[in-house]
This record gives sequence, C-alpha cells and structure tokens, in this order.
Amino acid sequence: MPVEFLKRDGSATTRDIAKALLAEDISQIECYERITKNMPGRVLTTNRGMIEKQRDAYHLKGSDDLSETEG
Repeated sequence: MPVEFLKRDGSATTRDIAKALLAEDISQIECYERITKNMPGRVLTTNRGMIEKQRDAYHLKGSDDLSETEG
C-alpha cells in the first residue's frame, strides 16, 4: 500500500490499491496466463488467424506494416 501512495502523490483509491496487489499475485497471473492461452490466444491464432504465437509471445499479423498513427 505505501508504494501506491508514493506513486500517486500520497493518495490512492481502494481500486488502485487492489489492482496493485492483484498485479503482484502470482497465482492470479498464472490463472490469467492459462485463460489467455485457452481462449483469446487459441481463437485469434488457430480459428481467426489474426495473430501468431512464437514461444510465449503473441504477434498481431500485419502490425509491422502499420504507420505510427495507425498503430
């Protein structure tokens, strides 16, 4: 909690603190890694072909061709 206060000029909402705690919760991170791989990751790579997966990273197809204003 004190770190969030320092980041936010001495004041933080309950939501800000909760999000900061959640971001450090390894079990929740692992849970959402599984969710990402199973649902949006699989759908967007296999079913839709919009993204590519290389090892543990996803890449939006065609994103290299976007200009700075488009991307």
